[in-house]
Amino acid sequence: MVNVLLVVPYQELQKTFEDYVATLDTRDLKIDILHLYGSRFYAKDMEKYQIVAARGITGRTIRVRYPQVSFVEIAVTSDDIINALDECVRRFGRKRIAIILTDSAVCSESSLRRLSGLDLQIFYVFGEEDLDGVIQEAVQRGFECVVGGLTVCSRCQELGIPSAFIHTGKEAVERTIRTAVETAKGINREQLQSQLLRTLLDHNHNGVLACDGRGQIVAANVQAKRILGFDPEAHLRGQQIDQLLPDVQWRKAAADGVTLDAMRQFPTGMTVLQCAPLHLAGGETGVLLTIQNAEMIRDTDSKIQKQVRQSGFTARYTFEDIIAGTPEMKQRLAYAYKYAQTDASVLILGETGTGKEMFAQSIHNASGRASYPFVPVNCAALPEQLLESELFGYSEGAFSGAQKGGKVGLFELAHKGTIFLDEIGEMPLDLQAKLLRVLQEKNIRRIGDNKIIPVDVRVISATNVSIHDKIMAGTFRRDLYYRINLLELRLPPLRQRPEDVELIFRQMLERFSRENGRPVPAVTPEAAAIMRRYPWYGNVRELRNFSERLTILNEEPVITPAQLKMAGLFELERPAGAEEQPAAAGAVPAGPVRKRKADLAKEMGISRTTLWRRSKRKAQEEQDETK
Repeated sequence: MVNVLLVVPYQELQKTFEDYVATLDTRDLKIDILHLYGSRFYAKDMEKYQIVAARGITGRTIRVRYPQVSFVEIAVTSDDIINALDECVRRFGRKRIAIILTDSAVCSESSLRRLSGLDLQIFYVFGEEDLDGVIQEAVQRGFECVVGGLTVCSRCQELGIPSAFIHTGKEAVERTIRTAVETAKGINREQLQSQLLRTLLDHNHNGVLACDGRGQIVAANVQAKRILGFDPEAHLRGQQIDQLLPDVQWRKAAADGVTLDAMRQFPTGMTVLQCAPLHLAGGETGVLLTIQNAEMIRDTDSKIQKQVRQSGFTARYTFEDIIAGTPEMKQRLAYAYKYAQTDASVLILGETGTGKEMFAQSIHNASGRASYPFVPVNCAALPEQLLESELFGYSEGAFSGAQKGGKVGLFELAHKGTIFLDEIGEMPLDLQAKLLRVLQEKNIRRIGDNKIIPVDVRVISATNVSIHDKIMAGTFRRDLYYRINLLELRLPPLRQRPEDVELIFRQMLERFSRENGRPVPAVTPEAAAIMRRYPWYGNVRELRNFSERLTILNEEPVITPAQLKMAGLFELERPAGAEEQPAAAGAVPAGPVRKRKADLAKEMGISRTTLWRRSKRKAQEEQDETK
């Protein structure tokens, strides 16, 4: 609520004020209309008003004594003065006339002489205390009559000097009242915004301090006062931040335009103090200080991670889960850790089962996005239309059978986190173009929708096929390859790092034994040597599966070659010259048989293992038919 005082210049004008105010929208305003002049009012009368409209000496006095009040001048116009001069001539004849005005009145003395044909002069008065001196000066200069406002005319009447009163026109009254009401509404809006801002600041769990370019506090919320040890009602405005927080580098933050963080112990606990540049009016740069409770930050982080885990889009593996005994694998780990420190796209290359997703999850968990989702997508598992809707989502009614309300795509779900595009080499060509646009523009558009949705996602891709061959065959876009392959990580197959086989095998035995409630068996050197020599064409995945099977079947305290054979490690061994067995089974076939089968598998677009399985199944079916 804003209180407005309209000071009526003379009693006869009060009804004009009241009638016009009655026509206005004065909600959230309280308007008082009083007839005052000179200094006939008290300070307590002014304390409750935010806006005062007045004229002449009364207005000048209020403006000087109460600078905190928004003042609206009731202007004295040339027409008002000419009308007063006309009245003065009618009453007292053509005499020399002194016009006494305040300095706020704007009027041309020469114009008044020319228009009226009178011998006149304008005298200015700055306050009621100057009035007698000005009147006396006018009389001494031979002026016989006075034209002025109510205060001037009242004093002239007391001194026996002829005077004519300057009346205010109706238009000036209405214009003044409109200005006062609009000013009041503006103050109301500012007060509402200030109150809203204050409420928002005080409901912020963090302490907030704003300082100007000289380090003086211009605003502080309740939480900041409590953290600094002040009463919530204390006034910190105007105090120096150097006195309250002497070690805060606010000058560096303001000068360099950077945000600085520091840990600071307060009686309320350990906090994170953030100092950021704040651009103020007039080009001045201050700082905004935010004081966050460190324990609350940890709690918030825990809640975020809990929500991410509940969504199912979490990364389980870290670099500590990856076993690397060879220098080559240690180097791969070092590269991957460096990659985790950036947001650049990563392409992981390697055969099936080499641990591409494990590396992707580890990179995510070591990055600044670890608290956000890790969303894996198998680009080869879904048809093109379904894959597009899964990646980018769709709006309601986008196609027949679309879910009511539409569906959020995986890119949106991965916002602030990482999306892992596994088997990206199998992605359809048309969808590659849409993916490229998303990576370039960093926004997506759901199927059937025109709305653009910005996304902040790191992309890690993986493939077990030759992208170069795909590019040469025209089935993979070269520009997409350059976009996803900013950083490259090649994972060697397990057969090229036999030193790691025993390490991984022993870890798996320990894990699966623990899960099955069994003692961990020892491994003989002979068994370990066989494990190292075995080619493991299924890589770590095959080794893992074999280790679990062995743990279930084994009843001995020691793993020997016999236990390995019992678990099926050699069940597909064949004598020299026999037909080729699957790659995962053991020995590598040689000679023309292997070459013919390799060529046939390549022509069919499948692996030799798949070709062998199909041949075996076909043979079994033919055998069943003959029975």
